[in-house]
Amino acid sequence: MINKNLVFSGANMALAGLCILLSEYLGTTITKVSVVLLFISGGYFALRFSQSIKDHYVGKQFHFLQALGMMTFGILVFFASDSLEEITTFASYIVMIFGFLEIGFGFMFFNSGLKLKWDIVIYRFVSGFLSIVGAMVILFSSMEDKNTGLIIVGCLLIMRGITFTFLAQKLKLDPR
Repeated sequence: MINKNLVFSGANMALAGLCILLSEYLGTTITKVSVVLLFISGGYFALRFSQSIKDHYVGKQFHFLQALGMMTFGILVFFASDSLEEITTFASYIVMIFGFLEIGFGFMFFNSGLKLKWDIVIYRFVSGFLSIVGAMVILFSSMEDKNTGLIIVGCLLIMRGITFTFLAQKLKLDPR
C-alpha cells in the first residue's frame, strides 16, 4: 500500500515550485500566499507520513524533520518575505537544509544498525549533494538576475516534489 501522505506532500512541493516558476505572471502576493499554503499543507502531510512509520526510527526522524522544515519555510515566507527575491533567498536556504538533512539521513542510516537499502541511501546522498549545489547556484544566480533564481528554485522544488511521489512507490507501507 502506498502512503498517500508522502504523495500529497510531494505534490504540494511540486505545485509550490510551479507557483514560483509562474510568479512573474501571478505576482508577489498570489505567489507568496500559494507557496505558504502549499508548504504548510505539504509539511502537514509529511508529518502524517512520519507518524505512519512504525518500524524505522531513522526514517521517522528524517520525515519528521522534513515536515518541520516545510512548515517552518511556509511560516518564514509568510512573516518575513515581502518580495520574490526574499522568497528566492529563503527557498535557497531550505533547499540547502534539505540537502544537509538528506546527507545526514544517510549517515544516520549507517549508524542505525538497520539493514541497509543501498538504493535509498545512495539516492539520499546524491539528492543531498545536488540540493546543496542547487542552493549555491540559486544564491549566486539570483545575485545576477532574480528571474534566473526564481526559475531554478521553481525547477528544484518541482523535481523534489516529483521525487517524493516516486519515493512513495518504493516505501510501501504495511496496510495495518
